[in-house]
This record gives sequence, structure tokens and C-alpha cells, in this order.
Amino acid sequence: ELTPDYIYIGSKLPKQIKMGQCYIVDYNAYQDLNVKPETTGAKLYPIFPVSAMPFIGMIQAELKFLVLEFGTPAAEYLACLKAHPEIVDYLQEISQKVSIPCLRKDFTVDPYMIYEAKVLGASAVLLICSILSPSQVSEYIGICDSLGLSAIVETHDEKEVREAISSGARVIGVNNRNLKDFSVDTGNSASLRKLVPPEVTFIAESGIKTSEDVSALAKIGVDAVRVGETLMRAKDKKAMLSELRGKN
Repeated sequence: ELTPDYIYIGSKLPKQIKMGQCYIVDYNAYQDLNVKPETTGAKLYPIFPVSAMPFIGMIQAELKFLVLEFGTPAAEYLACLKAHPEIVDYLQEISQKVSIPCLRKDFTVDPYMIYEAKVLGASAVLLICSILSPSQVSEYIGICDSLGLSAIVETHDEKEVREAISSGARVIGVNNRNLKDFSVDTGNSASLRKLVPPEVTFIAESGIKTSEDVSALAKIGVDAVRVGETLMRAKDKKAMLSELRGKN
């Protein structure tokens, strides 16, 4: 069920457009709506299934829905916040079939999403410092603790790393992708590693493509890596995972 902030309208816009309201529209029908952002002030955002990324494009999925937002500015990456309910089904289905921990890799922006993650079988959620205040991060970590969930606190720079630590993060991820231009530099993890205490688990995120990348990060004290695009693009994902682990 979609929240009141995001209304699914299928292929027809309502007669009365509410400023600040977000409307989810079928992608294939968008051209027929005759919505001109330059004259209506509408912002157009895509909704991506779990097998697609906003900064790369479609990898193994087709774009099915768009978000039309009228009048209210929003950060570009918040486009992915409210996806079609089928994405929730993916997490529940996978968590029921595997014994390893599952991360709900979503933009957590409300406590409800943490409780929902628990119900869906997730073992951890993602808390992104660039879209949450330090007090929210601290509050959400507390909720995770009460539910037996782990919280991966994602950071991008020194300021966010310090905020994550002060908020009580026990697992910190450093995203090597620049959210402004989407360039990737694994040196970001290397430069920020020294700021994170050894008792805090440190994860390097994005830009990991080979076992050499993994080895280089391990040498600077990275505890784990989060790999997405490389595995999603691989035709043989099992072989790629083995390669990344240095088992080939």
C-alpha cells in the first residue's frame, strides 16, 4: 500500500493537481499525459526496480513507473523512495529462501520502513547520512537495536563519517560514488578509513569490480565490501562472486 504522499494514478492525472503532491504514473502512458515540466513545474523522477540503478540506468529490468512531483523541490536521489509494492515482494521472497542475512537496500526515511523491513525478513537496513539528520540516524539505530536489526550507516565524506560515529553507528559504509556527478573513486574509502575506530565495522561501497580491488581495500583495513553493479552486470554471478573472493 502506497503512503498518502505518493498517489498511484495509473495513466490519468487527477483533475485537481495538488502542489507538493507526488503522483505515480505508468511509464508507458506518460507521453499521453501531456505534462510539460517547463510549464507546469512538474519534476519527473523514475521508479527503479531492485535490479536497476538511477545513475546507471536499466541493468536487468524495465522501467515501469514514474513519479510526477509538482512544485516542491527534492534531491534527485529521493526519486527511488516509494517504489511499486512488487519491490517489497522481492525482499520477502528472497529472505524466505536463503539462510544468509538480507539487507533492505532502500532509502530509509521513516521509522515505519524499519518495522516493515523486520516483517519482510530483512536482517539489516541502510541509513544514509546525506538524507537523514544525525538525530534521525541515532533514533533509527535505536529502533533497529530494539528489533534485532543491524544498521549500516552510509557516508560519503569526512563530515558524514563523524556524524555517523557520534550517532552511535557500529557499522559504517563509505560510498565511493560521488552523488553529484556519479563518478567513482575507491580512494574515498582509503582516505576515510582512518577516521573510523577499529571496533566499528567498515564497509567500502561502490566501484569494486575485481579481486584486486577487494585485496587493495583489505590491505587498508576495510572489513567488508558492498558490491552491486558488478554482480548485476555479470552473466555468471556465481563465478563473479568467486572471482571477487579470489577463489578463481
